[in-house]
Amino acid sequence: MFKTFGKYSVITVLIVLITYFLLAFILTFITYNSDKKNQTVLESSNQEAIKIYLLDNGFHLDLVLPCLVETNNSDQTELINLIDIFSGTNPNNLSQKELKILQEQDLLSDYFCQYLIIGWGQKDIFMKESSLSEIPLWDLFKVVFANSEAVIRVYELEYTPKGLQELYLSKDEYIKLINFIKASLKYDNDNKPVFLEKTKSGANFYQSSLSYNSIYTCNHWINLSLANAGVKVPLWSPFIYGIKHQLTN
Repeated sequence: MFKTFGKYSVITVLIVLITYFLLAFILTFITYNSDKKNQTVLESSNQEAIKIYLLDNGFHLDLVLPCLVETNNSDQTELINLIDIFSGTNPNNLSQKELKILQEQDLLSDYFCQYLIIGWGQKDIFMKESSLSEIPLWDLFKVVFANSEAVIRVYELEYTPKGLQELYLSKDEYIKLINFIKASLKYDNDNKPVFLEKTKSGANFYQSSLSYNSIYTCNHWINLSLANAGVKVPLWSPFIYGIKHQLTN
């Protein structure tokens, strides 16, 4: 009897896995913002577009966003300071007036990193910073089948990345992307993001307001962040291939 039960259990797991991968493939071609043509090459008529990047390690995507964005309106320059989102990552805590003075003196790069690498993932595994092969099978099983806490990981990058997937957003699209990231953070009573720890690798971890599960994966968080910005992406993409496919089509 136990052999028969075990046999049917294996078959059930196989059916679930096949269905999961099949749905991920099918939903790659059903999209958010289906009327949108993603801009992966800067057009000469759109010099005000903001360039962002996607970092791909083979199974996980991160956003790579400029720490400071200058947007020029008809009569003034506006500075979008990304690192103000995260408490503790901007020790200078400069005001908008101070930022403009630094900009006029061409000294912004002395005070700010160039980019932030921002990713979202399951708390226990993400904060261990282990490779996929180093994660125990039981931990992976819990990630796939359980609803668990999630975190946002932030790295500072001091140089312009090379060889990554590029994407250009308008100012409004970029602000929508930033607002999605803000909404994904958990805040304390002082309305500051809940900071967890800074690791030896230099990663800052913050508690997320969202939960991780087999439907809402790390890559689908990236997918939804881009969808909220108006980018054409899959309806659901737990893996990286669906997102990358739609970005270039």
